[in-house]
Amino acid sequence: MSPSPLASTDQALVQLADLASGLWFISESDHALRVVRLGVVTEAELPSAICAQLSRVDAPVQCVALATFFERATRSQPYHTAADRAVAERYRKLVGFLSHELATARVYRIGEIEVDVYALGRSLQGEWLGVATKLIET
Repeated sequence: MSPSPLASTDQALVQLADLASGLWFISESDHALRVVRLGVVTEAELPSAICAQLSRVDAPVQCVALATFFERATRSQPYHTAADRAVAERYRKLVGFLSHELATARVYRIGEIEVDVYALGRSLQGEWLGVATKLIET
């Protein structure tokens, strides 16, 4: 069961912008995180709404757990520099916000090779919002 949402849409958007500012998701081609707002749709409609926004109607959609998707970005390694550890901590704060301040947080992966990723949760007003990026996986 998901925790109760604590953040209003406006509060969440401001906080997400602050948490995601300057973060890049590492894949074969690094892309910045950006804040997204999809509005009010049902959970069942959410994958279709994302694909429609991307104009990728026939793309395969995979839903994964938030912690699973961000595991590599949030884990500190013994060889990390102080800067690397700071980035991992920023990702941990972002994941914490998504999972504790927004309801029903999850990650949608759309496509193959060029994968659009949306980490979303629902605000108090029922709007889906979060962060998005692109991965290149060959």
